[in-house]
Amino acid sequence: MTFLIFPRQAVSITPVTCHDPNELTPSTQIVKAYERLHAANVVHGDTGVQHVRHSKHTPGEIVLVDFDNAWVVNPARKREKADIDDEYRCVLREYGFEVPEHLRALVPPWEIEE
Repeated sequence: MTFLIFPRQAVSITPVTCHDPNELTPSTQIVKAYERLHAANVVHGDTGVQHVRHSKHTPGEIVLVDFDNAWVVNPARKREKADIDDEYRCVLREYGFEVPEHLRALVPPWEIEE
């Protein structure tokens, strides 16, 4: 298990990696790694390719690194759920995937009132 330590909280998640022989492209593996991170209600905060590494321990495995800007969200809160959706939309665009309609029409999180 991996522990992400934030200023006031610790979150336990399975390693944020993706290794599946059926997912041949690195872009698909990266998107899947972010999906696992978002499933743990964590926003990475910086989706740039500089935060993606190949695992030193498992050949072919993709690993997300550098969680300095990451934060935990409460998906029951509309604005915080939008943070996850907004980051996922950015990841899809950055790695060349089509963005689903519901994410194309997403109101930016900073415009949502709680």
